[in-house]
Amino acid sequence: MIKISVILPVYNVEEYIGECLLSLKKQTFENFEVIIVDDGSSDHSIDRAKLIISNDKRFKIVNKVNGGLSDARNYGVQFAQGEYITFIDSDDFIGKDLFLKVSKKIDEKKPDIIMYDFVKYYSKNKQKIIRCNFDENDKFSATRTVCNACNKIIKLSFWKTHNFKFPVGIWYEDIAIIPALLNYTDQIEYINDEYYYYRTREGSITKQNSYNAKSMDIIKAFDYLKIHLDNKYPQVELEYLEVLHILYLGTQRFIAFNKIDEFNMLIDYVQNDYPNWMKNIYIKKLTLLKKIYIYCVQKKMYFFCKVLVKLREKLHI
Repeated sequence: MIKISVILPVYNVEEYIGECLLSLKKQTFENFEVIIVDDGSSDHSIDRAKLIISNDKRFKIVNKVNGGLSDARNYGVQFAQGEYITFIDSDDFIGKDLFLKVSKKIDEKKPDIIMYDFVKYYSKNKQKIIRCNFDENDKFSATRTVCNACNKIIKLSFWKTHNFKFPVGIWYEDIAIIPALLNYTDQIEYINDEYYYYRTREGSITKQNSYNAKSMDIIKAFDYLKIHLDNKYPQVELEYLEVLHILYLGTQRFIAFNKIDEFNMLIDYVQNDYPNWMKNIYIKKLTLLKKIYIYCVQKKMYFFCKVLVKLREKLHI
């Protein structure tokens, strides 16, 4: 049986697809398959992919009309034949020993989820390691630091049993579903090493040069997440995620473009859910600068928030 199925959506990434596919071909563990989902690419991404994967039966291409990242991921899962699945973005790449390390964890523990650290990759000379800081005695720590799908390998039967799907047509698809996985399992393993290289480039959701109304999808993402949660998921955890991803990260995407109404709408969303969020135990553990920023956000002190964002950018924190 195939051990790992890689779901690899591709849409107009001809500049990066080569490095991504070569990192897969160079894996020191060979029992995997790669399902390349051509999400209606209009550039030469698929032509380049075909040249690289030629005669390698582990790779196959499936085609669909353009529907976005979530739609392509969901579409790719139905072709997976592996015991486990993982989602890799086609402008990223992975370390050569990732699947070997994961395979050993699978053989030892048979967990539902395996997670590992990753690297924010700006260039060969500029990188930042992101640690998950997972505590095996506290499964919810799995999403407090990192809510990404890309640094996780998930048992396919577990994914299908609970009918997990990424929400189609909105941004922030990872935060909309990844925390919900913790509702249904305690079987989580952590590899305390960085194997995934997450490329940060201009044009990504977090690096917009102009305002896009889909930045407000963060609210839709949390509405989607709540549908998939039940009373097993501690409110203190959801409260923290809302504050971190909406009040802290989300509001900053509106400050750069002076979208004050949208800025205030995010604040009101969290305040309506959690009027006493300042007492959250995890908020109290944030850095001083983050706590000052979200305090200013709570008070709708837009000017001071803008100053703090500039300071954060200058200090690169």
